[in-house]
Amino acid sequence: CVCLQCGYQGCDRNSHNKHALKHYKTPHSGIHSIVVNLTTWCTWCYICDEEVAPNPRIQGCIDFLQKQSGVSKLEPASLPGRSVESPVAEAASVFVNTTVGKNTSPVSCVKVKGLSNLGNTCFFNAVMQSLCQTRGFEALLIDRSKSGRLCTLPGME
Repeated sequence: CVCLQCGYQGCDRNSHNKHALKHYKTPHSGIHSIVVNLTTWCTWCYICDEEVAPNPRIQGCIDFLQKQSGVSKLEPASLPGRSVESPVAEAASVFVNTTVGKNTSPVSCVKVKGLSNLGNTCFFNAVMQSLCQTRGFEALLIDRSKSGRLCTLPGME
């Protein structure tokens, strides 16, 4: 997940470490309650504690994040030379100010598909999904397969 206020990236609220939830609960100078899941592109509000349908400004932020997803790391807005009031932060503050306390209907998101859980495949499924989302690994496999070279992993020699 990425915080729309500052660009902080952390695990979502359903993960073991809950980094994004801890980030929201940490005292800040602004509101850090809106996050976007970078896998499903769903938007979550920690104040409302529910998934929210993006308004045009939130959708603009999601579009921006999708365009930037090829970048290895999103930089937080608090770095020197960057404005704190980024378009992402502005959209988050507008969203919070206009929708907190109102009923919003959840948006339907495409879920990541994996293996069927056969009782002993959960960990393998998680590893395979992680590897499939690793751009460097994907590029290596594509490069090796095009050239006909074998791809040996460390420890497998």
